[in-house]
Formats: sequence, structure tokens, C-alpha cells
Amino acid sequence: MEARFSIDPILRLIAALSRDLKDDFAPFLPRVVNSLVVLLNNGGQKDAETIEQIFTSWSEIIENLRFCFSRDIQGALRNTPVTLSMKKYQDRCHVCWI
Repeated sequence: MEARFSIDPILRLIAALSRDLKDDFAPFLPRVVNSLVVLLNNGGQKDAETIEQIFTSWSEIIENLRFCFSRDIQGALRNTPVTLSMKKYQDRCHVCWI
């Protein structure tokens, strides 16, 4: 996988943006999730470090946007099918979601 050393800083930047922008970041969430799934499908699933970085970033994003989700439950559930597509990677790498 090319540019694997730049994945972590980019994912950290995206998580920081979700923390800083909060409500303004929420409309971009489906694109971010789709990009994470594409990253996993294009070789990310073969590298344990990349999988860890992706799920760490994803958990930080969800943590940062939890209040946005609590105000708009329907909007959060609309994006759930995309999140479920990530579940197969969770099962594959034995990551425990808390």
C-alpha cells in the first residue's frame, strides 16, 4: 500500500477536525466513512497498524460527534448501514468496541 506513513497523520487530522467543527463536520461523515471503508478494501485490511489507525480515528470521530448524534437520532441511524459494512473488519481483526 502506497503512502502508508501518511495515513496516520491524515486520520488524526480528520479526527481533530471532527472535534473542532462538531455540527459542521456531521454532513461530511458519510464521505469520511466511505473513505475509511475504501482504505480498508484497498489493502488496509492486510496491515494491522493501518486497521488500528482507522478504528482509532473512527472511535475518536464518534466520540467527538456523540452530542450531535444525540440531537439527531434519525440522521445518525441513516448512516448506520455504512457503519455496518465496517463490522466485517472488526470481526476479522478481533477489535472490541466499547
